[in-house]
Amino acid sequence: QNLQFRNSTKSDIGAMSFNYVDDASVENCIFNNNYSVGAGNGGDISFANSALCVVENCFAGTSGDFVNTNSCNTVAIRNNYCIDSLSYGMIFTGGTTVVCYGNTIESPAVNSFYVDINNAVITNNQVVSGTTTAVNVVNSPQRLVVSNNIIQTNGASVRGIHFSVGVNNSVIENNVIWGTPNVGIW
Repeated sequence: QNLQFRNSTKSDIGAMSFNYVDDASVENCIFNNNYSVGAGNGGDISFANSALCVVENCFAGTSGDFVNTNSCNTVAIRNNYCIDSLSYGMIFTGGTTVVCYGNTIESPAVNSFYVDINNAVITNNQVVSGTTTAVNVVNSPQRLVVSNNIIQTNGASVRGIHFSVGVNNSVIENNVIWGTPNVGIW
């Protein structure tokens, strides 16, 4: 691998930002309090215009966004735990092919997964007590799989899973949505 971070702990305004990076991994890291209310920003891991990115076995607490990708290709987000995100759990915009597997996102302020990318697979994740939408798919991406996720809502959640108009060639299957969502799948 070209670039690898392991066993890092970070408490600051935004922990890691990658731009035009190929073959990077962030593994076994802890991120805590990476948010500045005054600046209105601060996420844990940001990838832009990058490829072959992996985030695995990390913990994030009280941050802006845990993982944010913009115009990236081939991203894997596996077996992470994110709690009390002050914004989004994970955001995927532009680019293609993201696989989110085995993650737990607890109490995000906005969406747990915000998906605006083709070829996304959101599977075997657990979302607990989201306040808006657990999986929010926007702007008509194609070829998505949202499967085998457990979504527990707390009554404030608007939707368990939301697909925007125009999403085609996609699958929603075997998800468990429980608690008191306003809408399970919309």
